Amino acid sequence: MFEGQAVNIIQNAIRDSKDIRIIARRENTFAGSEVVTDLASADHFSLALNMLFVNMIAVNFISAILLLFAVFFMFANLPVYALAFAGITIFDVLYMLFLAYAKSVAHGNATKIGYGFSQRGLFVKDSEGYLSLEWKLVRARETRRHYFFYYSTFGALIIPKRCINDAQKEMIEAFIDTFELKKKPSRRISIR
Repeated sequence: MFEGQAVNIIQNAIRDSKDIRIIARRENTFAGSEVVTDLASADHFSLALNMLFVNMIAVNFISAILLLFAVFFMFANLPVYALAFAGITIFDVLYMLFLAYAKSVAHGNATKIGYGFSQRGLFVKDSEGYLSLEWKLVRARETRRHYFFYYSTFGALIIPKRCINDAQKEMIEAFIDTFELKKKPSRRISIR
């Protein structure tokens, strides 16, 4: 019961944040190339890990500081404090993993999503037509298994590489290069 409540609270918080519908324009059609993907909960888990441990540098910084305190107290021959700070560090990391898991559970089973790439921006297909994001509002991050297109700190669109062919990968990379969407390359956090 607690897990369901926690998932609903987290999902509502994410939904009420900078949602794509707030910054995107509604359009009926688009001209460009379309990519259709099947998103599984593992894709959402990878996105959440990427946001928490790669996109949000403060999380890494806090964990490193806590771990340094643990090491400092261990060398200062204060094992109780060292264990306390080590425990806080472990709790911090486990809490972030729980948040990532809760986000992936909230999205549940596989969903099909259509994306459109055009000179005007990135389009997301939904039941009412298309949501259009201008390229200046989008940042891209590529991992070994995914393309993540961020439209806010906590919001991103996921394109798993397993769902697209080589021509579509080249097209996506061409848009990333043309509109300079790349952030720092990610070397970590792509599960599956």
